[in-house]
Amino acid sequence: MLAVVLMLRRANDLAVDETSDLAPLPSGFADLVLDYGAALLHDDLALMTAARAAAVVCSGPDFAPSWRSAGAYAAEGITAAQLKAFVDTGLLLKHGASDDPQYKFALDPVAESLAAREYLIRMRDGRLSRQAFGRQLRKAGESGEAFEKTLKNIVDIA
Repeated sequence: MLAVVLMLRRANDLAVDETSDLAPLPSGFADLVLDYGAALLHDDLALMTAARAAAVVCSGPDFAPSWRSAGAYAAEGITAAQLKAFVDTGLLLKHGASDDPQYKFALDPVAESLAAREYLIRMRDGRLSRQAFGRQLRKAGESGEAFEKTLKNIVDIA
């Protein structure tokens, strides 16, 4: 259902722009998520990079998006200003006490897709070994298996 909503949103954006045609419609769910994130973050590359890192935090070691502390995001290099920008755009939700806020992606499939893309980039750039990542997937059990399917969908599209 989320894919349909994102596709309709993208088609509507293109239809409103009188100078474009519908040729640039995304070819798959991963592209839809990237377009969605880029639109929310106004194509800011630094924020998009931080959003992928935030998705890794949100997904956690068990690859299941959940509420995580501000400290967990900070440990991944996400600044308070970036968290605020993500909340302001609706990408992340915030709850809890002001001295101990928790954050989570508003849409779990967006978190999963962005986290999968970030892990692939880390492996490509040599910042994460495939063996270590494979061990983490196996340790996560069922949620790791589900996340692995998300990864395969992105690899198949790329």
